[in-house]
Amino acid sequence: MQIPLFKPFVNPDALAGLRKIFTSGWIGLGPKTEEFEQAFCEYTGAKYAVAMNSCTAALHLSLICAGIEDCDLVYTTPMTFVSTNEAIKYTGAAPEFVDILPDTMSMDPMKLRRHIEENGPPKALIVVHYGGMPADIDAFLNLSRVYDFPIIWDCAHAMGASYKDLRLGCFEKYACFSFHAVKNLGIGDGGMVATNDKEVYERLKRLRWMGVDSSTYERSTGGGYKWLYSVGEIGWKYHMNDVSAVIALTQLKDLEWQNEKRRFLADQYQKFLADQWVANGDIQIVNMPKEDQLSAQHLFVIRVRKGSRDGLHDYLAEKGITTGVHYYPNNLYDMFDDTAVDCPEASKAFNQALSLPMYWQMTPQEQDYVCQAIKSYFDSL
Repeated sequence: MQIPLFKPFVNPDALAGLRKIFTSGWIGLGPKTEEFEQAFCEYTGAKYAVAMNSCTAALHLSLICAGIEDCDLVYTTPMTFVSTNEAIKYTGAAPEFVDILPDTMSMDPMKLRRHIEENGPPKALIVVHYGGMPADIDAFLNLSRVYDFPIIWDCAHAMGASYKDLRLGCFEKYACFSFHAVKNLGIGDGGMVATNDKEVYERLKRLRWMGVDSSTYERSTGGGYKWLYSVGEIGWKYHMNDVSAVIALTQLKDLEWQNEKRRFLADQYQKFLADQWVANGDIQIVNMPKEDQLSAQHLFVIRVRKGSRDGLHDYLAEKGITTGVHYYPNNLYDMFDDTAVDCPEASKAFNQALSLPMYWQMTPQEQDYVCQAIKSYFDSL
């Protein structure tokens, strides 16, 4: 049996929508992108949403809107995909890393507080909702109010997650989402910034399209093509197109029940692992369910304390089971040498963390095969 780590899926219903736009004569940034933005707002409760071609673009433009410039310090987590922190570099600013909590692998708010007390507040903070579980949002918001800095929320893993019954995106100024192929709402690639600030919304729309004050589609409707437009500042070519938006609209309709299936699979993993190895301390489950935080369950991550992480990875690979590691601590990459700080919890987590297969299509037979293989590994030690 072959079990992948992720299993991207696009509902075939998207084909009907694609046929329509392929014959409409318009496949770029246009009405379907706007329709998806509106649907996204309805789903999350956000006032505004601006669709991008990636979450990296969403993070970059959010940092720009937050006023980040050359030599500014942005506090961030080492435990994320490198694009989170490369986006900081795009602005000319410097990422400064704050260590993680061992049980969630998200940034530790207490270590952030100490870091601020010792080094001063950042110009901005990026918080990643690791694996799909919301971080301690209230703790970070309290610090941002006390020390007066904006927060950019990296929700790449957390499409559909909730914090205290509020969906991520509905209450943040800069909430950045990913629609990469393996994400919960996968469309191949794409991103979104959700915001409740109208000025930020209007600026994001300009920045994603080269700083132009109106899109080509807007200038092509209402009778004739209007070639004149204004460019008030440098922008980027970061916009989504209607091909991606059509796929996204279809995927959004399925997101809620697919996330429920992911949470069910996580619950089954937890029950199986807790029977013996968690109780013995051989395994730790990262991001156990919390009463006021509903995970999107993009990842299911364990920390291997008996045997070795690499040993379990290799053993499962021999049985056709793909696992992954999320992530190599970013502070250890050469490109961040100038601002690197020691993050011992992140380093320890990297040596223990293993992501198990997690995709909503996973059958009971497939999950049982993975679980029995894990049992077999520990029995062999």
